[in-house]
Amino acid sequence: MYEYKATIRTILDANTVELKVDVGFGLTIQRVFAVVGMSAPTFRGAKHPEEISAAELAKKTAIAMAAGARVLCRSHKIAKYGRYAAELIFEDGETYVEKMAKKGY
Repeated sequence: MYEYKATIRTILDANTVELKVDVGFGLTIQRVFAVVGMSAPTFRGAKHPEEISAAELAKKTAIAMAAGARVLCRSHKIAKYGRYAAELIFEDGETYVEKMAKKGY
């Protein structure tokens, strides 16, 4: 497990984010991460209109809460679909999962 300072660039769905990660020495990378412990409706596998609507609402909620936010990224192993899994901790000490749970996810 490694820790990096990062900025949330794009929220692909409520469980998946693209981060701009400061890897040190003035270098940054952009990488897609699966959020550890997050279980919310997603677009992957959604077949019915109500599933798609639920995924859109979860994504909009995540965007309103976290788009552009500075976070501490605790990276874990590579997860499903080739993305790294990560915990995201906001500057106030609360995690992404905790904030989304307060919103009902």
